[in-house]
Amino acid sequence: MVIMGSSFAAVELANLAGSSSVRRSGKEGYEAFIDGRVRLQPSRDAVLEMALNGIAHCAQLVYELPWTLLRARPDAGSFVCSDRPLTMFDPTPPHTFSAPVWLSSENVAAALPLSTSLCLRISPRDRARFSIRETTRQVDRVNRFTYGFADRYVYGPTREVLEDLHARATAEPNTFPVPIPKRLVLLEDLSTADPAVGAANEAKGWDRYLVVTQPDGTKRAMSYEVIDSLEDAMAAISPRSPNARLASLDSIAPPAIARS
Repeated sequence: MVIMGSSFAAVELANLAGSSSVRRSGKEGYEAFIDGRVRLQPSRDAVLEMALNGIAHCAQLVYELPWTLLRARPDAGSFVCSDRPLTMFDPTPPHTFSAPVWLSSENVAAALPLSTSLCLRISPRDRARFSIRETTRQVDRVNRFTYGFADRYVYGPTREVLEDLHARATAEPNTFPVPIPKRLVLLEDLSTADPAVGAANEAKGWDRYLVVTQPDGTKRAMSYEVIDSLEDAMAAISPRSPNARLASLDSIAPPAIARS
């Protein structure tokens, strides 16, 4: 909220229309944001409102997705749990930097262990509205995700199960996925964007530009910057020269902007 709110406010101030005194005040406010002298601090009510709105949106979305109850076969071992039991993985993300979300692609899947023998999987790729499936391989796969996503604690039926899982994670860390942070993405029209931004994206192995679907259905290539911090956001909207034009307000959008 701080990053997005500060970015919106700074860009709006930089583009104020009106008398010279109004524009001067807007420019001063913009520069205060850029220099770090001013930042927005959302109230508790604003944070709670945003959280509740997000929960309401996600609840409806999750309810409508297909649910599969994975039941471990007797010889498959046991599901473990952790202090962050909901895991999410997308093997085909829309962009290299994208974090998985409920509909980031048709192959994304979320898993939530319910007991040592049952795990709920929610994924758009499953066909049935609700189904029960016996499994062997999914037990180990889900356990690796559960371990990798844990903040601090992992819980299991026996000490031996947890020690074995920990030993494998230590020996083969690349097979234990960890969460990908969700980040903001700032878009800018190619006519005003710095070409060096696209080159930097390409050097990271990312797409040089993002192709965004417009409200009328047409496609539009845009320059973009992935934002990790408030400092990143302020640097992205800083003018490159006294005559540089700033991105418009609708150039700031959430991750997975082209497809989610």
